[in-house]
Amino acid sequence: GAGWQGYGDATRDDWSARSSPMGAYLPGWFSQRSLNESGVIQPMAVTGGTYTFAAWLRSDPYVDFNRLDLRLEWVNASGVVVQTDLRDLALFPRDGSWHHVFVSGTCTQRDVSYVVPGVHAQFWPRLGDPDRVQVGPHAVQHGEPLAHLQPRLGLLQVARCDRLVGQPEQQG
Repeated sequence: GAGWQGYGDATRDDWSARSSPMGAYLPGWFSQRSLNESGVIQPMAVTGGTYTFAAWLRSDPYVDFNRLDLRLEWVNASGVVVQTDLRDLALFPRDGSWHHVFVSGTCTQRDVSYVVPGVHAQFWPRLGDPDRVQVGPHAVQHGEPLAHLQPRLGLLQVARCDRLVGQPEQQG
């Protein structure tokens, strides 16, 4: 989407999309070097409040994460991160199916200027092919508690607290 920025080896392409013309992907195939790190972020001007970042992710079977997470980073006017809300996805399924994931956070600090939602990954050296994480449609919602967002964002199931991952879509 517009305004999203990639870092590391993250990029966009039409083959990585779930339902839109373009999607992002975090490639594991550049992982011949130790701990390849990449991600996509979108800084948004805010003054605090409650936000939820939700996205569709898909992981290939040969991805070997050191880390995969969704974050909301709250940044002040000096560029200092004053709070991070993180959803650890280290146990994210590597089954080739799309899963809906989210992270929510509330920041009440008075000097907040930006919230930066993002998908971040760090890969160990590659195990095989294919080995990428795809990022499909995503949304950032302001001002509503998570319980009200679940039906509208299509969240299918909430698992353990350390792994809020939706069930895979039905293939077919």
